[in-house]
Amino acid sequence: MLEPIPDCCTEDEQCDDGDDTCTNDSCVDNRCSYALTGAANCCLTPADCNDADFCTTDVCTDHQCSHDDIPGCCYEDEDCSLDDATCWEDFCVEGVCVHQARARPTAVRPTPTAATRTRA
Repeated sequence: MLEPIPDCCTEDEQCDDGDDTCTNDSCVDNRCSYALTGAANCCLTPADCNDADFCTTDVCTDHQCSHDDIPGCCYEDEDCSLDDATCWEDFCVEGVCVHQARARPTAVRPTPTAATRTRA
């Protein structure tokens, strides 16, 4: 038995992908062609969904773009704040939270003065 050739066609109707909003379906040189209509949020590949946001993953599913948040991604230092700000300094470095232990304060003993050396 012969296997059908994927996307082989002789007329436009054979190329209908069921998505009239995002694609114009046509048969060109016996191959189905799917061109974007220009409607908002439509795509053929994830590259068509690029939102220029480094904290999202751009996804193209069924010709629709979505932008999934990347867990732990940050834009500024405040996005990285831990509950215990007294022990940690929080930084956003190229979209990644970095938590650095604060330097432990050194106890400074007061220098005794003449007034503190005498006891009553």
